[in-house]
Amino acid sequence: MKNFVIAFFLLFLLSIAVRIFLSAQQEVQLVSKSYYPKGVDYQRHIEKLKRTSGLREKIILSQNKDSVILQFPDTLLQKKILGNIEFFRPSNSNFDKHFALLLEKNGMQKFAKSNFSTGKYLIKIEFNADSLEYFQEFDLLIH
Repeated sequence: MKNFVIAFFLLFLLSIAVRIFLSAQQEVQLVSKSYYPKGVDYQRHIEKLKRTSGLREKIILSQNKDSVILQFPDTLLQKKILGNIEFFRPSNSNFDKHFALLLEKNGMQKFAKSNFSTGKYLIKIEFNADSLEYFQEFDLLIH
């Protein structure tokens, strides 16, 4: 009976050691590499969201068989626009893509679908228009 208790205890310790080893091998992906510093600047982010929601005409994101299309409204095109676009893939950060905001004269920017794998993306558009900051998010399923 004593040997059985010792064997059970050793088996229990071994199973804990294996679980610790396996959990240490797991890759942990935060929402963003700079997740914690971004949290400090949250009030500024809220102001960007309020400013964006106050726009009379909205930014439109669509897709066709070859492209993902971003369309800015005419009211914003009258301003100097600088910014960036992030295609954030929640399931795997290796598929994240970052682009500069480079609108054509008609306010459109196209992204070839061949640059992306199929799946769900969160599109984050951060831009300045005449020194005012804006932020817009879209959910997009690329197929």
